[in-house]
Amino acid sequence: MSTQSKLASNETQAKRGRAFGKAAAVWSFLVFTSIPILNILFGMGLVLWFGTLIYGRSGQMGRDFAWLFAGAALCMFGFALPAIAETWHMGFGKGWVLEVGLNLFVCLFVVGGRLGHLFVAGPSHEATA
Repeated sequence: MSTQSKLASNETQAKRGRAFGKAAAVWSFLVFTSIPILNILFGMGLVLWFGTLIYGRSGQMGRDFAWLFAGAALCMFGFALPAIAETWHMGFGKGWVLEVGLNLFVCLFVVGGRLGHLFVAGPSHEATA
């Protein structure tokens, strides 16, 4: 029998937690933006939340607001993709898959990439006290 512990270290647990959190955030974004009524409600909430983050933390407000509204416009275009695909005789299902792909692009490139710097925590209040 081995005397080594099978428990993961704190660092390993923290890495697993961050990886799970990122995957859960992407999955949640896709679910909430792929269902039409949730797309509208979640999208408005996300734009308001990011707007406050940009206003409070961003040193490049103009560029960040442009990316925010570009991502919102792409998601709203994705909202119409299933209907557009139906008129092109592609079928509603293929249009929905295109919408999910577009929402994944917005999630990873716009929210996670261009606006990702807003997620970095600022200096804690305890460190300044």
